[in-house]
Amino acid sequence: MSRAERFIYFFYAAAALGLSALIFRKSPKAFRWLTVSTLALSCISLGLGAWIARAGGEVSHSEFRYEQSPPEAPAHEHQHSDHPAHSSDSNAPETHQPLQQLEQQMKKQ
Repeated sequence: MSRAERFIYFFYAAAALGLSALIFRKSPKAFRWLTVSTLALSCISLGLGAWIARAGGEVSHSEFRYEQSPPEAPAHEHQHSDHPAHSSDSNAPETHQPLQQLEQQMKKQ
């Protein structure tokens, strides 16, 4: 954040130069000088913006940092409960059939 606060004036200056180039476009000498200055300052502002964004990305995204990653968390083992939907009751309709069984049923119809 300190980079952005420190270099914000370059962005304001580029905008002011661009606006003044539009205002003084009738004067060829001033227009040429203002246009070249606007282009140069805009290129500098673009580079500063990329530099500021990179610093922000390094803070926000740990994959860009040059440090060790945290240790892997142990895998969570899921166990089925005695919920009626998971019971092995033969009278209960089976709701999860493999894809091949469904394709075979569709072919029969």
